[in-house]
Parts: sequence; structure tokens; C-alpha cells
Amino acid sequence: ARKIVLEEAGLGPDDPLDASGATVADRLLARHRMYLPLLAPLLGRLPIHGMAHVTGGGIPENLPRALRPGLQARVDPESWSVPEPFPTLQRLGEVPIAEMRAVFNMGIGYILVVPAGSEEEWSAAIAEAGESPVPLGGVEEGESGVVWEGSPGDGIPR
Repeated sequence: ARKIVLEEAGLGPDDPLDASGATVADRLLARHRMYLPLLAPLLGRLPIHGMAHVTGGGIPENLPRALRPGLQARVDPESWSVPEPFPTLQRLGEVPIAEMRAVFNMGIGYILVVPAGSEEEWSAAIAEAGESPVPLGGVEEGESGVVWEGSPGDGIPR
């Protein structure tokens, strides 16, 4: 992100970065979200198979760590709206979507891998806690990793 914004686009810390009016400094120095306060009351109460904190390496690097060998995640990139600053970073750096997904979390900071049939219970509990859960896809047998649903396209979904 720093390379795209500061070197390639030539923006400074106080320059606006995207349509939200946030500055480069606002976006690049934003605090990471803490998920423990949201999840701690639910763990042990609801069934869960795994969790992935999506940091550097994006979904493709982080989600497979939450799966046992022989399983792959099938993710639908159309299931959520990618927030700023990701569309702006992609445009400014002319970054292919595959690279964007491999580097950034694209707005998905934490993923829960839950047993089939418990999705609604988890969604309701997370919504009750004031969050907006997003069903991303599913898990199936296959080579470890992430399979992106649909056409990979050359842009960010929605």
C-alpha cells in the first residue's frame, strides 16, 4: 500500500486517498481490528472448526491454515462489497485482482469456519453483537487452498 500510494501515485500523508475523504495517513495508519471482544462470548457456546485472522497474505494465505489437510475453501468474491481503500489502491497501482487478493484482506478481517448447519446460529449471534456477518462460501474436499467462485475478472467485486 505504501509503495502504491507514496511512490507510484506520489501522494503525501495529508493528501486525500479515496472518495471517503480519508487521508493517506488515516488509511495507512488505521488500527487493526480486535476480534476477541466479539468472539470470546461465543466460543464454547457455538460449534466451530477453525478461525483465520486475515492479515498479510490475504484470504488465500490465511484461510487454509484454519482447515485440516485435504480440505479447500470455496470463496465467492461477490458475497461482499470491497471497501475503500482497496479499489483505490488497485486503480492507482494498476494491480491485478489476483495480486490484490493475495496481498490484502479486501475488507474481510476474520473468517470463522463453522460446521454445516450452524451458519444461521453463528450469523444471528454475530448480528446480535452488532456486527454484519458475511457468508463467504464453503469448505470441500480437495487440494488445500482457496478456490475463487466465478470468473476471476480484472476488477474488484461491487
